[in-house]
Amino acid sequence: MRQSDFKNLTALVADDMFNMRRTIKNMLRAIGFENVIEAENGLKAWEILNKSKIDIMVSDWNMPEMPGLELLRRVRDNSRLRDLPFIMITAEVAEGNIVQAAETEVDGYLIKPFVAKALEEKIMAIFSNRENPSPFERNMKAGQVYMDSQQYDKAIGAFTESLNIRPDSARARFSLGEAHSKKGDMKEAEKWHKEAMAVNPQYIRAYEGLSAVYDNLGKSDEAVKVLEKASQISPNNPERYLEIGKLHLKRGDKEKADQALEMATRNAEHNPDIHTQIGEVYLAAGDDSKAADAFSHSIDIFESVHVYNRLGIALRKKGQFDEALKVYQRAIKLEPENEVLYFNVGRLLMEQAFYRDAAEYFRKALDLDPEFAECKNMLSKVNELSGKK
Repeated sequence: MRQSDFKNLTALVADDMFNMRRTIKNMLRAIGFENVIEAENGLKAWEILNKSKIDIMVSDWNMPEMPGLELLRRVRDNSRLRDLPFIMITAEVAEGNIVQAAETEVDGYLIKPFVAKALEEKIMAIFSNRENPSPFERNMKAGQVYMDSQQYDKAIGAFTESLNIRPDSARARFSLGEAHSKKGDMKEAEKWHKEAMAVNPQYIRAYEGLSAVYDNLGKSDEAVKVLEKASQISPNNPERYLEIGKLHLKRGDKEKADQALEMATRNAEHNPDIHTQIGEVYLAAGDDSKAADAFSHSIDIFESVHVYNRLGIALRKKGQFDEALKVYQRAIKLEPENEVLYFNVGRLLMEQAFYRDAAEYFRKALDLDPEFAECKNMLSKVNELSGKK
């Protein structure tokens, strides 16, 4: 790629400091980028990445909401974004940080302060490496393609070739663990994830992979211990605390589950998806009160018909019928053609023995979806009850 090609690319810059964002944006424009988008934190950057076509990502390491390393992990775990060129920027020269970022497949690393020439050279090197990948990267890429097509034996072969080229790679070992896990060979998966952790104790993905293996084997105690070690290394990851909470619930330790889910909440103050997932965890566990609180937090951040619906269910289960009805009415205003909302209002009214009103809402749901079998059954039942009343 030539520098003249930069004008056709879109760059995304994520940094919580306005002045730094503007400085990097001006550098990118100076070296030929005409399209540069800014994000004030990792979470905003993630939202943009899922909505817009981005050709290169420049991210700070330390950011609120979602740090740069977590953003990088999400990008590499996403099949659509996996190959996005990613440059990490930090003010600290920390060997552990560099190793951790490298094993999470960062393409380039810059230490503040830096000049436009350094950024330009890094970008040129990244695109050159993409056009002419090393044998190690070619095999890793091939292995991932095999993984995506569920050809796990071929994936194992490709990852093994990468490991032969770079025997000290935790990333290749982790990938072998993932391939064996998908194949169903948990003993081999456990072995490779443990080796990845031994080679690079900072490599969080290996901890997560090993925890998933233990969970698959029904070893919840071991699974949660591994994730808790990962949280000691990287303490601000709400998704990890969410998983820890789930594992504690499996173990029957409600107190520790609450503590973990509280940590997830603290680390995702402005992330509605995390609050929604926490609500689902509590709803499944039968804690309708905490579920309602979590869904309410999610809606406070971003209105969603789906979350309104789940909040209504939690409130109904709590016996707070009036509050549930208000929630459903707000949802119906947002999405008046949603048959599920009318159905759930019908169920709510039916539980209160308002059979005729319930029947009206069931009929509205069936007007929108005449094949709604469960609704047909409920309407038949409520008509029967209404006739007996």
